[in-house]
Amino acid sequence: MYNYSYANSYGNLGTYGRNSVSVGLGRMRSSPGSITRSFNYCNLASRNLNVAFACTFGLPRNSGSKESLTIDSNTKTDKVNPMSLGGLQYDDCPNLPKDSPYQRCSPWPHFGGTDNTNSRYSTIIGSQRGNIESLFNTENNHVTISSSSVAADDTFYNCFNIMELINDNLIANKGYIKAFNIEGKEKWKFPLNDNDTFIRSAPTIGPNNIIYFGTALGYIYALNPDGTLNWKKQYFENIIENNNPIPLSIYGSLVIGKDGNIYFGGSASYTTSNINYGIAVLLSVNKNDGSINFKYRPDFENIECVPYIRKDVAIDKYDNIYFCYEYTKTPPNKIKSFLISLTNKGKLHLKYPLDDTSTMITYPILNKDNSLVFITSYSFNPSTLNIIYFITAIETLNGKKNDSNSLFLPISTKSENVEVQEGTLSIDPNDYLYLLIRNEIYKFKKKQIYGHFNANLLNNQVSVSNLIYPSTNPLIGRDGTIYFVATLQNENVYTNYISINYNSYMIAITSDCKLKWVKKFPSSYPNDELENIEVETSPTILRDGSILIQTTNSNSNTNTNTNYKDKMNSSFYKFN
Repeated sequence: MYNYSYANSYGNLGTYGRNSVSVGLGRMRSSPGSITRSFNYCNLASRNLNVAFACTFGLPRNSGSKESLTIDSNTKTDKVNPMSLGGLQYDDCPNLPKDSPYQRCSPWPHFGGTDNTNSRYSTIIGSQRGNIESLFNTENNHVTISSSSVAADDTFYNCFNIMELINDNLIANKGYIKAFNIEGKEKWKFPLNDNDTFIRSAPTIGPNNIIYFGTALGYIYALNPDGTLNWKKQYFENIIENNNPIPLSIYGSLVIGKDGNIYFGGSASYTTSNINYGIAVLLSVNKNDGSINFKYRPDFENIECVPYIRKDVAIDKYDNIYFCYEYTKTPPNKIKSFLISLTNKGKLHLKYPLDDTSTMITYPILNKDNSLVFITSYSFNPSTLNIIYFITAIETLNGKKNDSNSLFLPISTKSENVEVQEGTLSIDPNDYLYLLIRNEIYKFKKKQIYGHFNANLLNNQVSVSNLIYPSTNPLIGRDGTIYFVATLQNENVYTNYISINYNSYMIAITSDCKLKWVKKFPSSYPNDELENIEVETSPTILRDGSILIQTTNSNSNTNTNTNYKDKMNSSFYKFN
């Protein structure tokens, strides 16, 4: 892992990375012959450009670059905008997509990665050893609810909620977003409006270096790289409850198309004659001011119970937008699920209904050539206590099911109390799919399973029925390493009751599903007899290959059998 410096907008040096070299990038004035091309790295430890030395500038070990800049002691730098990466051009990040609709050279600009397939595949080689580095703990009852998004200079952004203890329950009552440097030091903080919070919206970094995110009260915020407001706008649906417009709560992260527009789903609910109704809408808005391009409502009837659009949308190379939509129709309390695709003008492209017996649990994922879109669903059989997971491949050209690329997988639960995690599917450039269910990874392609890893065997005292299912998604590195989190439940027997707590593990496995490394997350409440360490965010990656992840920590009350939580915080870690 390497440490580089860049000349920031005030002309002084800032760093991104972690070791030894200090060089100023951007426009450079130098004596003749002072800038050359070479292939080597610089290992000199100096922060003073006045010290006489000559060194070469290269990218991290996984960049694959065959060029670097050699700078001698006479080289001078002009001030540059740090968000422009100090003058770095596409040639300086050859393994990151050049046609990304997001910030260039960003290793992870939004929840799905660097493109809009939702593959969660990175073109960077990730951590090989898993050396854990604790960055910081948040203050009590301040909890991050989003995965990190990482800018080109390794600034990372997270959304937080402040929790308040009300009637023995911690309730979110205020949200804010923070920016941190690579060492985990706070750069700035931006608060939401009063009483507004986050649901699951991770920040999105646009090609203009603007940071976008959505909130529970239907706002989209656009922040400048220094944390100041660029614009904000609230979105409503045209149903009136008590003569007030209903804001569209934004559940997933915002996705930016090649056309420069922002796409996201919003949902709203209302009550009439003691009956709950809801509506879900897919919106396209202009990234420069938030003005609406179009709104699409999948169903125009008022549907009892709240429908919603599952997390992030996907966008193919033809600018078609894909999203998963479902609602519960009452009576007879049946869930209806659909994959829907629109053109970027808001016209219906395709609509694929799932079987009434299955429930969708993921967002759409596109394969490399965008010919197929995959969705995951499940069905529970109470007589056999089996969950059957379905991975359905749908042809993006005509909306028909592709049987040869579809798969079903029966899993025994040993319990009638079934909880299924969301967003469990990732895909690599060779179209191998990785399904994370019940702390197990399955690798498959065209109905054939090529690998399986069971994280439950990390603790042989935990039975299958004692697992919990975090809402976390795998990340795939360029070398095929899969990074994911497993959370295991422990039962603690006392005189009059049994108390439960959770431990979590960061795991890396090889492309053939063999263990590479596993690390247990440490305690952040060392004085508590019991602590829950859970992970509800997903791993992201920095430019040097470090894996960034957060835990949610809470105490378990050991004096009663209620197991209520009266304090909670988040811990941030890097795995190097």
